[in-house]
Amino acid sequence: MVLVTTADGSTNIKGMSYDALKGGQSRKAARELKKTLAEVNVLGEAPKAAEDDTPVAAEDSKVEEWTNTDGKTIKAAVKSLDDTRVQFEMENGKSVWYPIDKLSSESQERLLNKQ
Repeated sequence: MVLVTTADGSTNIKGMSYDALKGGQSRKAARELKKTLAEVNVLGEAPKAAEDDTPVAAEDSKVEEWTNTDGKTIKAAVKSLDDTRVQFEMENGKSVWYPIDKLSSESQERLLNKQ
């Protein structure tokens, strides 16, 4: 069994048997997984803001490199901010909410200077 979870492992997203994958159904399984992942919060970030909690639009929308606390780099433009999250627009056009406290201190400082 192959089990796909969120990045932090806290939520199971989809399971597939090895038999299905090796039995010539791997393309079908990959398509189904892709559809599922499009609707799931795989990064485990906070959910989007409620209607009464509208984030503030960021002024600068150029693509920059951001580093998280694990040292991984994210290339994205800042789309909006709220008290605890930043909405990144990735280079592929997708928008992702990301917890500010998961960014490195340098990235947090640059982000807060954008407000």
